Amino acid sequence: ELLRLVGTMSVKAVQKFVLEKGETLVLLRTFDAGVWGMYAIVQNLGSLVVRLIFLPIEDMSQLAFSKLLSAGDTRAAARVLGVLVRVVTLVGATGAAFGPGFAYAAVHLLYGPTWSRTAMPGALAWYSALVLAMALNGVAEAFVHASATPTQMARRGVLLLPVTAGYLGVAVSLAPLLGVRALILANILNMLLRTVLSARHALAFFASTKPPAALELSSLLPATRSSLALISAGVVAAAVDTTWVSGGMARSAGGDAPRSVLAGHVALALVLLAGCAAVLYREERSLLAAARNLVKGSHGE
Repeated sequence: ELLRLVGTMSVKAVQKFVLEKGETLVLLRTFDAGVWGMYAIVQNLGSLVVRLIFLPIEDMSQLAFSKLLSAGDTRAAARVLGVLVRVVTLVGATGAAFGPGFAYAAVHLLYGPTWSRTAMPGALAWYSALVLAMALNGVAEAFVHASATPTQMARRGVLLLPVTAGYLGVAVSLAPLLGVRALILANILNMLLRTVLSARHALAFFASTKPPAALELSSLLPATRSSLALISAGVVAAAVDTTWVSGGMARSAGGDAPRSVLAGHVALALVLLAGCAAVLYREERSLLAAARNLVKGSHGE
């Protein structure tokens, strides 16, 4: 038993080191200081969203899962998982839809033309998709931590080692072609693979309960009109950005987009965001009510 405990702790220590230091080692060996600095800025912007929005949801979800599972209410746990996955999907998808079309304007307004003329806006656009993947993985792993046995956690730790090694390998191999975006793409694949492992655990867990609790796919996905609204907003924003802001007519003379164009693009962002919010409010009322009840329940503890 002692040897098993030591082995589990050793695997976790190796995994933690690879996860925490792997990116740094890849950056140091593969990219120059300028690219490293660019990635650090993009990562800080993205992690701000994660810390302010998704981390509290992850903490609340793990608490809710632990409470429900300790009471043996697996059906309620399945419903809560469905609600939380759908919530983070909608929030993350909003960022992923708006990110590519407004990345240049955000970088230019926050950091000036020095950075907006680099590959940083493109990296930020890709990172918006990574935030969605991180959000899904966070809720999925919160359920795993609340429901898995020590043996299952140890097995998961072993499975995550090749996943992490593969993600770093993808980043290194694609670096000459994609630059800093290779690390972001590899991170997206890493988060998706981790989410798949968590989903397998969740499905097996609910199938093994008596009576079995089912996760319905319809409960995990946004409404069709919600998805169409976000896709349409993203297409419009990207088209306007390509034509008028980050390239095309507004920069035809080789300079930066004028302030009037940037101001108009910010106004467009507000209009599109308001339109999407109206659609989401109309189409996702039951989800909003369920999320509101979940928050009230967590604060009532």
